[in-house]
Amino acid sequence: MFLGIDIGSITVKVVFLDESGNLLESYYRRSQGEPISTVIETLDELFGEYSPGKVEALGTTGSGGSLFAELLGGEHFNELIAQGETVRRRYPKVKTVIELGGQDSKLLILGNSGDRNEIVDFALNSQCSAGTGSFLDQQAERLGLSIQEFSQLALKSNNPPRIAGRCSVFAKSDIIHLQQVGTSQEDIVNGLCYAVARNFLGDVASGKKIRGPVLFQGGVSRNQGMVRAFKDILGLEEGDLMIPRHEVLMSAIGSALLAEDGGMGTRIDWEGKRESLKKKARSKEKVGNRPPLAQKDRTRWKENTEGNLDFKNNRVSKEQDEREGIYLGVDVGSISTNLVAIDKGESPLGKEYLKTAGDPIPTVQKGLRRLKEQLNTEIPIKGVCVTGSGREMIGSLVGADLIKNEITSQATAATRLDPDVDTIFEIGGQDSKYIKLAQSTVTDFSMNKACAAGTGSFLEEQAQRLNIDISEFGNIALKSPSPVDLGERCTVFMESDLIHHQQKGVDKQELIAGLAYSIAINYLNRVVGKKEVGEKVYFQGGVAGNEAVAEAFRQLLEDKKVIVPDHHEVTGAYGAAVLAKEHQSKNENFRTNFYGFDFIDQDFETSTFTCGDCSNRCEIKRVQLADERPLFYGSRCGKYDSSDNKDDKVESSVQEAMSSTPDLFSYRNRQFWGEDFRKLEESDGRLYPTFSDYSKGKIGIPKVLLFWSKFPFWSSFLRTLGFDLVLSKDTDKSLIRESSKHATSETCLPSKIAYGHISNLLTYAEKEGDLDYLFLPAMVSNNNENTDTVSNYNCPLVQGLPYTANGQFDFRGSDFPVEIITQGFHFYSDERLLEELKDLGRKFENTRIEVEEAFSAAKSAEEEAKNTCLKKGREVLGELGPSRLGLVVMSRSYNGCDSGLNMDIPEKLRERGIVPIPVDCLPIQKIDTDRIHPDMQWDWGKRILAAAIFVNRHPYLYGLYLSHFRCGPDSFIIRYAREVLEEEPFLHLEIDEHSADAGIVTRCEAFLDSLKQRKRSQ
Repeated sequence: MFLGIDIGSITVKVVFLDESGNLLESYYRRSQGEPISTVIETLDELFGEYSPGKVEALGTTGSGGSLFAELLGGEHFNELIAQGETVRRRYPKVKTVIELGGQDSKLLILGNSGDRNEIVDFALNSQCSAGTGSFLDQQAERLGLSIQEFSQLALKSNNPPRIAGRCSVFAKSDIIHLQQVGTSQEDIVNGLCYAVARNFLGDVASGKKIRGPVLFQGGVSRNQGMVRAFKDILGLEEGDLMIPRHEVLMSAIGSALLAEDGGMGTRIDWEGKRESLKKKARSKEKVGNRPPLAQKDRTRWKENTEGNLDFKNNRVSKEQDEREGIYLGVDVGSISTNLVAIDKGESPLGKEYLKTAGDPIPTVQKGLRRLKEQLNTEIPIKGVCVTGSGREMIGSLVGADLIKNEITSQATAATRLDPDVDTIFEIGGQDSKYIKLAQSTVTDFSMNKACAAGTGSFLEEQAQRLNIDISEFGNIALKSPSPVDLGERCTVFMESDLIHHQQKGVDKQELIAGLAYSIAINYLNRVVGKKEVGEKVYFQGGVAGNEAVAEAFRQLLEDKKVIVPDHHEVTGAYGAAVLAKEHQSKNENFRTNFYGFDFIDQDFETSTFTCGDCSNRCEIKRVQLADERPLFYGSRCGKYDSSDNKDDKVESSVQEAMSSTPDLFSYRNRQFWGEDFRKLEESDGRLYPTFSDYSKGKIGIPKVLLFWSKFPFWSSFLRTLGFDLVLSKDTDKSLIRESSKHATSETCLPSKIAYGHISNLLTYAEKEGDLDYLFLPAMVSNNNENTDTVSNYNCPLVQGLPYTANGQFDFRGSDFPVEIITQGFHFYSDERLLEELKDLGRKFENTRIEVEEAFSAAKSAEEEAKNTCLKKGREVLGELGPSRLGLVVMSRSYNGCDSGLNMDIPEKLRERGIVPIPVDCLPIQKIDTDRIHPDMQWDWGKRILAAAIFVNRHPYLYGLYLSHFRCGPDSFIIRYAREVLEEEPFLHLEIDEHSADAGIVTRCEAFLDSLKQRKRSQ
C-alpha cells in the first residue's frame, strides 16, 4: 500500500492507496498554521485503522512536504509532476488543468508525447494569492458568510458587477463601494467569482490557449459559483469543464503513485518518528529583533490637550438647545459608520459608533434612531453634513446640507481639538490618510493608494488568522519581549510570512507585536513617504484605539509627540458636524435640507442595471425609498446622478459650473483626432477617407499611446498617399477586459490596453474583410521644441509596441487577414524621418515626390493642431484669476486625454468650477528643461517638467500629476516635478483599471478644499 501526503499553505491532505491505486482512506484538514501537529493527528488516525508496516512507499508534495519525506524516509515530488501523474492516469483525455488552492493557483497544458499524455506547458500564480481560496475565504468572512453559503448565493445572481480580482485589497474597496450604493449580496458574491476567474486568466494563463476538456480541481472547485464563472468566461460547452471526484486530493494521490513507480521501498517506524515530529512541532523559533513596544515611559504620552472631546459634561438646557439648535455630522466609512451631534458652540452632545457591515443605509437608520434617543426630539436640527466613502448616497437619502470629503472633515476636527496640531495620522478600516497642517490650514495630504496593509481591516484579518480577538490585540502585543520584523509588505505577502513563522513555531505574541510595527512602518513608508512629519501628531481613526500601534509609531518617531485624542474613532463625524455648523452660519436665512428622523423607519429596495447609452456601460444602482422618487448612483457621466439625486440648488450650481468652465480636454481631442470622421455602419471602427480620388486600401490604427499626439501627422500622411484609415473604438470597460486576456505581463494600463485596441481592429478585419494593413510603427523618439538635444526618447513600451504585440498575437503566423507594418521612425530629425517615410512609401508603391508632398502635408496638419490648441489655451489662461483657478493635468496625452483611462477627472474638476488644462494647451515651447535636468532622456519627461515650471510661474495655476501604476519613468519624473513646484500645492493621482471613482473624487475634493483654505489664509 502507498501513502501520499500533501502539505499546503492552508491545508493538509493525506491519502492511502492499495496496490491497484484505489483510494482506501483520505483526509483533508485545515492546518491552522500548525501543519506538523495536523499531520501527526491525521497519521495517528490512519494508523489506528491500518498498521504502519503496510506502507510500502511514501510520497510527499506541497510547500511543507519535504520535511516529512526527510523524517519519515519517503520521497518528495514537485506538485506539478504529482498532479500531472494523477491526471495522466485517471483523466487521459484532459487537455488543460486549472487548479485553485488555498494560496496557490496553477495551469497545466497537457499534450501527447508518444503514447503518454504529459505536461507540455505550465504556469503558476505570482506571490500574490488574490485569485485563490484564501482570497475567497477573506471576502466570505467580510460578508458574514460561510464558504458554502457563498457558493450557493452566487448561483442566485445573473448580474455580476465588475470587481477587481487581482488583489484582495482592490476587491475589498470595490465591495465596499458596491455595498454603499445598494448592490445586492448575491450580485457581489457572483462578481467575486467572476473576478477570480478573470484574474486566473490574466495573471496565470496570461494569453496561453486553454483547450477542452478542462479539469478544474483544488478546493475552490467545490464552489459552484466559480464553476459557473469559468464555464462562462471560457465559453465552454456542457461537459467540457470537469470536476474530478477527488478534486482536493490530486497532488497527494499523484505523490503516492509516483512513490510506487519509483520502487523505493519504505518502512515507516511511526512510533520512533512520531516523537521526533512532536518535538519539532513544540520547538519555538526565535526571530524577533524589534524593541519591545512597552519599553518607553508611556505615562508621558498620556497628556490631554484642552481641545479633547468630552461627551459627558456638555449637556445644555432644553431652552438653549431649542433656540440654538443641533448640528449633525455623519461619517459613512468602509468599516464603521459614525454620527456626532454638537451644539452651536461646537460642544459634542451625543455620538454613535457602528459597524457598517456592508449595509450603510440600515446602519445610518440605526445610528439616527439611537442618537434620537440620546437627544431631545423637540430640538431642531439646524444643519447636516455627511462625509466618508458612502457620503454621496447617504447624503442624498438623509437630505444633507453639505457633503464633504474625509480629509477636510478629519482636519477640521483636529484643529478644533488643538489649534497647534501640525500633522494628522488617520487610519481607518480600509483607508489611511496623512494630513499636514499649518495655522489650522491643510497644506498637504496623501492617502493609501493600492494597499490596505496599513489599515484596520488588515489587523482584523490577521487577528482572526491567529485566532485572537481584535480587542485583545494591543494588550498581547505590549507583552511581547521580541517583536518579529515583518516589514511593510502587502497584506497577502504578510499572510504568507505569518504562515511561514507559524510553521517554524514562532510565538503568537511576537507575531502580533510584529504586526503592530508593520502597520506603522507601512503607513510611514507608503502613505507619508518623504513628506514632513511635524512636532505634534494627532493619531485619529479606529486603529488609533489599538495601543500597540500607537506605541509602534512612538518607537519609530522618537522625537515627535504622537497623541491619541479621546473619541478618536468619531473625529470624522465630529469634523463634519462642525462643517455643517459653519455652513449654516454663513447664511442667516439658511434652512436645512434634512428630511428629519422619519428616515429611520423608511423601507427601501435596491436593484442594479446596466446603462447602454454609451460605451462606458456603467452599472447603475437604484435605491427606491417608500413613496419617494428613486435615487441612482454609478454613472460616470453623471446622467442619472445629476437628474435625480441632487436638490435643485446643488444641481443648478453644478450645471452652472459646467457651462461656465472651459472644456479644454474635449477641445484638444477634437483638434488632434479631427471632426471629419464618420462611424461605419454595423462596426466599431471609425473611417477617415482618403484625400485622393480613389482609395488604395484601408489601414487600421489603434487609438493608443503616441497616436494621441501623432495622429494628425499620420492621418494626413497616409490619407495623402491614398489610404482610408480605420480607428479602433474608444477605450471602454469591454476593451480593457479584452486587453487583460492578451497581456502576458503586468505593465502600465496605457500600454496594456494597446492589445485590446489591436484585437478590436483584428475583429473588424475579420468581420468587414476589407482591412489591408495594421499600422504599428515603432516611434522611437519625438521632436521636442523644449530642447536642442536629440535624446527625446519615448517610453520603451511605446517604442516596442510592434514587438510586444507580436508576442501576444503571433503576427508571423497566418491567422490574421491583415499585413502588419512595424517599421521604426525617429521624429527628432526631419531628414532621417523623411528617409524612413520613403521606405514606407516604396512599400505602398508611392513615388518619392508623392512621399515628400505627403510629408509636407503631415507636418502642416500636426502644426495646425498644436497651434490651434495653444491659441485656445492662451485664451483660457487669460481668463484665470482669484475666482477662477486652473489645474494643469501633467500627464502624457495618451493617459491624460483618453476618457477611458483618466476616469473622467477633467469632468470631475469642471463640475467643481476648476479649469482642467492639458499640457498640449500650455505655451511651454520655449521653456528649456535641459538646464534643470540635462540628463533627462524622455520626451514626455521634458514636457511635464516644462509644464511644472510654467505652473510655478503662474499665480492662478496648480499642478495635478496623473500617472498609472507601473509607470517606470514616472517613478522619478514626479520627484523632479515636485522639486520644480517647490512649496506650491500639488496633487498626485495614480490610477489603473481597479481604481474606484470614490477615492479619486475624495482626493480631488480634498485638494480643492486645501486651495480654498490656502487662499483664505493669504
